[in-house]
Amino acid sequence: MEEIIVNYGIQFTLILIAIAAGLTLLFGVFQMLMSPKNAIKTIVAVAVLAAIIFGIYSIAPGEVTGIFKSSKYVEDMKITSGILKYAHTGILTSLFLIALATVAWIVLEIINIFR
Repeated sequence: MEEIIVNYGIQFTLILIAIAAGLTLLFGVFQMLMSPKNAIKTIVAVAVLAAIIFGIYSIAPGEVTGIFKSSKYVEDMKITSGILKYAHTGILTSLFLIALATVAWIVLEIINIFR
């Protein structure tokens, strides 16, 4: 019984995520049509973010090393080089964006002090 509830819950969650992503894109396109000047800024910001993610993914090492070389992970093929590249990219991108936000916060607070 619990497996049925969990399986349907996961499917329902995926459907809700798809609906939310679709509505986000729909409202984003609508906002771009209503305000083209801001649309250019948004497109540039998304392009810069994509370039950052692509750059980090390009330099991410894909070799399986350390604990992941043990037989437990290799036999079941749970950890592949692709998974390691995605994980490395996600972690480094998060750290980079956190650092960027922190620096921006400090700089903007310093600017506000002198206004």
